[in-house]
Amino acid sequence: MATAMENSRQNAAHASGAQSVVQRSPRSSPERSTMTFKGKYVRQGNRNGKTTRSRDKVLYTSDLGPCVAVCGFDGSTAFMIHSDSTGTSGFGRTSLKDGINSLVAMGTGAGWTISLIGGSVRGCMSYLQQRYPDASFRDLGEAEGAYITGDGVVATSKRRLARRYGVDSITIEE
Repeated sequence: MATAMENSRQNAAHASGAQSVVQRSPRSSPERSTMTFKGKYVRQGNRNGKTTRSRDKVLYTSDLGPCVAVCGFDGSTAFMIHSDSTGTSGFGRTSLKDGINSLVAMGTGAGWTISLIGGSVRGCMSYLQQRYPDASFRDLGEAEGAYITGDGVVATSKRRLARRYGVDSITIEE
């Protein structure tokens, strides 16, 4: 069983292009497995984005509604912004491009994968494709929440994140 779980963790890491070093917590029974991450909650606003380079961390947000979670990964750095506007009219009065540039140096986007989750994904994607033409984009559709781990695994819920890692559940410690 341990070998199968280790393989599933490696499969999730390989799908993201990185190797995972996340530790599992002890199991209460042989059938259940839990993975624990250190979490950073991302508040709404283009100025409130967060980054991580640590494989045992997850960035997450909730209550997306009409907003979009912009999740990026370049093989070593993951970032997330909970964006309510691509322009300067949203919370914080910072454009999405300026918010991204304050977190990471994307240039034209070469080497970056940008995943978009939430309400107005199409409009946000069009905006970002114009500014980062060499990035790879993924539309993950509407959802109320978003998660990106330090090794670039993106999901719309804790349950889906657990599935990506081949475990029964995910625990996030603040």
